[in-house]
Amino acid sequence: MKKKIIEEFPFPHNFKINWFPGHMNKTYKLLPEQIKKIDLFLELRDSRIPLSSGNPEIPKLLTENIKHIILFNKYDICDQVKTRKIVETNFPGIKTLYSTAKHQQNLKKIIDLLQKEVSLKFKTVGIWCMVGGLPNVGKSTLINNFKQMNLELREVNKKTAKTEATATTTRHIDFFKVNENPNIYIMDTPGIIMPKIDNNDIGLKLSVCGNIKDKIVGKQMICEYLLYLLNRYDYLEYIKVFKTEEKVTSLDTLLRIISKEFKITDKNNACDLILKNFQLGKLGKVTLDNENSTSLNKL
Repeated sequence: MKKKIIEEFPFPHNFKINWFPGHMNKTYKLLPEQIKKIDLFLELRDSRIPLSSGNPEIPKLLTENIKHIILFNKYDICDQVKTRKIVETNFPGIKTLYSTAKHQQNLKKIIDLLQKEVSLKFKTVGIWCMVGGLPNVGKSTLINNFKQMNLELREVNKKTAKTEATATTTRHIDFFKVNENPNIYIMDTPGIIMPKIDNNDIGLKLSVCGNIKDKIVGKQMICEYLLYLLNRYDYLEYIKVFKTEEKVTSLDTLLRIISKEFKITDKNNACDLILKNFQLGKLGKVTLDNENSTSLNKL
């Protein structure tokens, strides 16, 4: 019997996601002055949610003389055909690139594009860029990999950007030199979420992808929403991974199967297993936005 897929996720009554820590508010206040110092803003987004992982407040801070490039990171674990179609439809005229920072993919292309987009007025001054985006989109990993490309910088400047697989790892603004001839400096900023999330689908997609800490929503709701999206878009690799034999539409059913097959009786631990497999790409190459997604984050 074919499983019926719910067309809309049943959010609890009055459900809202609110998460705007104090250090983010502090960064917001500093950004306007810091942005005046740069030539180019390199915005990172998650390729799995190319619309939902944008911060609509950031473009408002960019003046006409500041170049803007969007880098869609974690490209190795997204549905690449779907993501490219979304990007081509929603970002006409915007310079875009795709990357997997942890694998150092397309780093040379990024450096080349930075040089191409910014006219170098004074060789000694160099090119000044800012890397920005939501928490946990890979900003610090990207900067560290830039530095690894340059042997001289590896020896002279051993300073690295702190990275972890959770949101809010970077908590202050800092500059890193990532290239010589020409000199290119990149400002690493803390991940900044939008001050207010009015769309629950966006908020839960951000929770699924680790841009919002899981304790804000709760692991079980995050996994329930992930399962809903996997079924809705026919990403059914989880059937093989979790040995469910068929499509499962209830998280409780999935947790019971995981308890039996993997001997994990604690529901939160079982949810950790689900989310870890998703983050590692073991549930398939997945894009959770679609071309017509409701989004506050188009340019």
